[in-house]
Amino acid sequence: MCTIVQKAALGLILMAAVCCCGQTAELGPRDVYGQPGLDRVAEGGAESAARRGIPDSHPQIRFLELSLPSNLGFSALRVTTVSLMHPSPPNVPQFPAPDFTAFQGQVRWVGPVMDCQASEVPPSTFKCALLQCDPYYTDWAANLGGSALHVTGGAVIPSSSYDVQAVAASCQGHEDTCTDVSAATRFNTMRWGDVAVPFQDPTKYCDDGSFVTCTNDGDCPPGVTCEYHPLTQPNITDVATVVDRFKDLASGAPVWLADMNPQTPNFKVDISDVASVVDAFKGLAYPFLIDACP
Repeated sequence: MCTIVQKAALGLILMAAVCCCGQTAELGPRDVYGQPGLDRVAEGGAESAARRGIPDSHPQIRFLELSLPSNLGFSALRVTTVSLMHPSPPNVPQFPAPDFTAFQGQVRWVGPVMDCQASEVPPSTFKCALLQCDPYYTDWAANLGGSALHVTGGAVIPSSSYDVQAVAASCQGHEDTCTDVSAATRFNTMRWGDVAVPFQDPTKYCDDGSFVTCTNDGDCPPGVTCEYHPLTQPNITDVATVVDRFKDLASGAPVWLADMNPQTPNFKVDISDVASVVDAFKGLAYPFLIDACP
């Protein structure tokens, strides 16, 4: 069985899939834009021929970043919605987060790989894909050429958790019952509009000046309450970095962080994305729905 490990080296995060028999498949160094490793968890699952396909991610808002090993083979990538729209700390009372619990536990699939524009000057692209309702099998390594894959769709929303699995080609036509799948890797998305450092601290702490982390009052000394960190994000820095990407400046956030609008992100940053981050800065709730699969 494979698990995900990460190693810090020279300001980079080096991801690796550590498989059975002590074998290691390096996923490669990744530049870190913002806070790496936020609530990243590797989940156990069935050992399988597709176990080499364990992806990993840097937390984003409307995208999942998959770094796939070159030996993944012909397979499909299954995305399961685990926990949807649970911002921590909660939204301000006048603008509560929408309730998407009815969509939790649903399955989407990563669709065909595309080349999307990262910047106009200098011209550059990144690998991207949309989620879809039906399984899509391909040779991911041949399509990606070692690049990370940035996946989005109407079901990828902020403050949410997703499990991603590689499904072997032998599962075609009976994916629901097939066991030839990888262990699931957990992906968590960041808060709506929280594009740039510093990011919102999602943890709770004992409100006695110690800042010891907790989950409830029982974790704190008698008479001390367990509180959320103050809600401080997004702020004007997030607005500025989306505006800079809209202006195609090098100081702007990557497209896969700044593209938040429309309901299904369109792989570009325009005035609607600027409007979205401004609304988030004002405390407004996430405005979109999730498309249902038939």
